[in-house]
Amino acid sequence: MATKRSAGSAAAIVLLAGLLGMGETTAAVKKIATRDLKDRAVTAKKLARGAVKTKKLADGAVTTPKLADGAVTTPKLADGAVTTPKLADGAVGTGKLADGAVTGAKVADGSLDPADIAEAVSDISFNPPNINVGACANSGDLGVPGLSDGDAVLVIPRRYEDGWPVDFVLDGYGPTGPVSVNVRVCNYGLVPADVPSVPLRAFVFDLG
Repeated sequence: MATKRSAGSAAAIVLLAGLLGMGETTAAVKKIATRDLKDRAVTAKKLARGAVKTKKLADGAVTTPKLADGAVTTPKLADGAVTTPKLADGAVGTGKLADGAVTGAKVADGSLDPADIAEAVSDISFNPPNINVGACANSGDLGVPGLSDGDAVLVIPRRYEDGWPVDFVLDGYGPTGPVSVNVRVCNYGLVPADVPSVPLRAFVFDLG
């Protein structure tokens, strides 16, 4: 009888030791900290799908080189997530803008000049005859490159540095055909003027 008790006691001790050993193993596993992992020890293959949540990522942890091409699509972006400072210079080209995306309210005052919105811009000139003081001269049919039937045209004098006579004014202009205009210039100086040419600039606008 004593032998059986001894054997039973021994078995209990072995079982208890085994349980204690398992407990130590479990405790040891729980004690593995980040510092215990070698660099690159946890590879992408070791991570279960969905194991890395957003809250697990440190601020700035995911940089642009870490993103695959096309990885970030529009549905992935929170409303207002992409602000102006986040856009590189020239990142948004004309092809990225939807039709009607840029309205007048989106354009700063004075940010556009006629050349930015015109269909065509060209320098033209009128060679007037000798113009007496207080008199005017008409150009007749003056061709405008890029002008077609139905377009609107704006004609302005160029700077005097470009050859515009200081005492001349552009009195008016108007269309004489689908691709030409008539320009009227006047001499408000003190002496008659015989100038080789009067430099003008024409802006063509498509009203269709």
